[in-house]
Amino acid sequence: MVEDSRLRVLIAGGGIAAMEALLALRSLAGHLVSVKVLACEPELVYRPVTVAEAFGRAEARNYQVADIVADQHAELVQDSLEHVDSVTHTVVAGSGARIPYDALLVATGAQATVALPGALMFGGRTDVPQLRTYPDRGVM
Repeated sequence: MVEDSRLRVLIAGGGIAAMEALLALRSLAGHLVSVKVLACEPELVYRPVTVAEAFGRAEARNYQVADIVADQHAELVQDSLEHVDSVTHTVVAGSGARIPYDALLVATGAQATVALPGALMFGGRTDVPQLRTYPDRGVM
C-alpha cells in the first residue's frame, strides 16, 4: 500500500465560503492536498438572491454540493459537524464518524437571531412566502 503524503484538508460546511475555499485550495495547492468536505445539506442555494425572490425580481440558483466537490476532485461526507478534537486532529460528525485532518477549515455559516422583537427577519428562501404577504397587510 502506498502512503498518501498529501496534506489532509477538511472543510466543514457546504455554503459559499466552503465552496470558495475548495476552489481556492485546488487552484493554489492542486495535487499537494487531499480534500474532504463535510456538509449537511446536499444543495447550495445562492442566498443573496433569495431577497429578490420575495419581490418577484429573480430566482436564486441551486447547486449540488456533490457535483462541485466531485469536479474539484475532493471527497464529500454528507453529515454534520458535532465536535472538533484539536488534540487528535479529528472531527466527530453527527453520525459518530471520526474524520482525521491535518488542516481544518470551519465554514459552517451563521445563525440568525432575533435582534428586534416583532421585526421581520429574513433568513432566506423559506421566508419568501411570508415576506410576500406583507404588502397585502399594509406593513411595507
